[in-house]
Amino acid sequence: MPALLRTAIGLLALVGITPAIGAAGLALRIERVDAGGIIAEGIDVKLAPATSGGAGLSLQAKARMPGSGGATPVSARCTLMVVDGAWRCEGTAALAATAQSDDGRLTVTVKAGNVDAEVKQAAARLRVQSTAREGARRWQVQLRRFPLARLADAVRARWPEITRLSGELDAEAEAGGAALRGTYAVRDGALDSADGTTAAAGVRLHGAWQWLPGTSWRLTPTLQLEKGEFLHGRFYAAVPEGGIDLRGTIAQRPGGVALDEVHLTDHGAVEIRGKAMFAGAGNAAGWSVDLASATLTFPQAFDRYIKPMATASGWGGLGLRGSVVASGAASDAGVQRWSIQPQSVDLADDAGRLAVRGLDGAVNWHNSGDYDGGSLGWTSAEAYRVSLGPAHWRFRGNDGRFALAGPVSVPLMGGALDVKALSVDRHAARDQRWQATLAVHDIDMGALSRAMGWPVFGGRLGGAVPQVRYDGERLVLDGGLMLHIFDGTLNVTGMALERPFGVAPTLAAEIAFSDLDLALLTGTFDIGEISGRLSGKLAGLRLVDWQPVAFDARMTALGGGTISQRAVKSISSVGGGGFAAGIQASLLRMFDTFGYSRLGIGCALANNVCHMSGLDSSGHGYTLVDGRGLPRIRIVGHQSQVDWPVLVDRLREAMRGHRPIVD
Repeated sequence: MPALLRTAIGLLALVGITPAIGAAGLALRIERVDAGGIIAEGIDVKLAPATSGGAGLSLQAKARMPGSGGATPVSARCTLMVVDGAWRCEGTAALAATAQSDDGRLTVTVKAGNVDAEVKQAAARLRVQSTAREGARRWQVQLRRFPLARLADAVRARWPEITRLSGELDAEAEAGGAALRGTYAVRDGALDSADGTTAAAGVRLHGAWQWLPGTSWRLTPTLQLEKGEFLHGRFYAAVPEGGIDLRGTIAQRPGGVALDEVHLTDHGAVEIRGKAMFAGAGNAAGWSVDLASATLTFPQAFDRYIKPMATASGWGGLGLRGSVVASGAASDAGVQRWSIQPQSVDLADDAGRLAVRGLDGAVNWHNSGDYDGGSLGWTSAEAYRVSLGPAHWRFRGNDGRFALAGPVSVPLMGGALDVKALSVDRHAARDQRWQATLAVHDIDMGALSRAMGWPVFGGRLGGAVPQVRYDGERLVLDGGLMLHIFDGTLNVTGMALERPFGVAPTLAAEIAFSDLDLALLTGTFDIGEISGRLSGKLAGLRLVDWQPVAFDARMTALGGGTISQRAVKSISSVGGGGFAAGIQASLLRMFDTFGYSRLGIGCALANNVCHMSGLDSSGHGYTLVDGRGLPRIRIVGHQSQVDWPVLVDRLREAMRGHRPIVD
């Protein structure tokens, strides 16, 4: 037997391995080797008879890293020889995960019980060292400039949507005694998904980890994100200057795997502490998360993490100051509890939809049992430029239901908004989960019209809404509001508001009015003077982004009155009409006012066209004003269909006092 082969057999015998020897050389199988958590299984080693160039050595095995779900095939071939008193083997090595690339160059040196193995391929390098000291063996692994693209197939096996993975990985691991520890770093990391909704670019990170193997293993990793951009769905974030730190513990527990002492810090913006539990293989699927605290500091947290999602929902212009602390617990069975504590929060939407100043308090919710729902207060607020005074709210809860502890009165435009009841019940049907009972009284319509940018008119607003329902998209108000304006009444019923604070809010309502003083009304809107009493309705009113897109309006003044020369021109412009059955138009300039017995105008808006009508119609048009007395007039409309923008422009011109232009 050649001396080289006899020496190899002797070394194997020293570690308790008995090889099989045949004419073709030596073959042996090692079922399992565990080096501090790095496991090699099914190891087949073959040593061919020595020649003048040395003995041929081949190895095949499956390797598994700590915590990985599967094993990676490993193969190596080299020529074994003795050089300067050391065993040296040079050849090639490959991993199945990198089968698409050329094999790496392998060099293994064994001397005095110490092993030094290195695989080089292009710029990448893997080095494994093993030293024996005082009866214990120590392992060191170094990986340099490993292309992450070589892991793409393994990643796609778990995450099929990923189409590209790039960057370089450096890693070190050391095993000695019971522990396995190491460090890692990624440069220029990037990935993309097939649908473009998940991506990362320019990622630079580093961290360390420690693995304590055993029947209940424990892994303590750290992660420091230095640079990079991340996209997932609507979420987008770029790593800020100063980076993001993450640390925690991953441990095996009876029934699963636990994440303990998780601590994420984005200095000056976000700090999160918590823990989680996930059921292990063979157990019923389940998970639980306990969020001890999540502190968001504004405006940094909003600008870095929330703004892209808010922009997609139409809230990119939201300004925030202050901080919010949240906590809670959830599992696969649902949310068990949560708490939100705003601290000196000021927020304002640049579109004027919402503003709150001095928001403070704590709101709590529990899925079961009786609990204190906390309290919330602000110094002032605005909704669509309507100012609300200071308010303080107290809440209580029971078995998942969250409710106002007592009525709250909020100062509003010289009057008040009374919230008599407010509740949220997660167990109710979707359109019944959010409910409220409201009332408003003594609202100054002058202040309200100024805030809304309308022509200023007097009067008071009041009414009751016995039930408000909200399902997350649609706000439905039962009951109605009554406005005492222009010495008459206006009733608003059937109100429903979709996306109240979202993109293109939509309002539906029915409006009926009666006995409005036309002198007060026309004086406010400056279209000329008309006396009498006006009644009517706006049926099927629908506003999109606060602009009318549909309604059926009918307005009549059947008790008669007087109408000024300018009002005659304004009404004539509405229907594109003129005078009929009266004296010549040239003589009308001699009179300032005229009497009328009836007045009626109708407009049914659909598809941006107003279908006009009046008191009666004939083949020659429709009557808008029926005169009375001398000089007697009659205003007839001839255009049955008028483009809505054209009609609005005509009314604006009339309000400016300009002579209407009728096509």
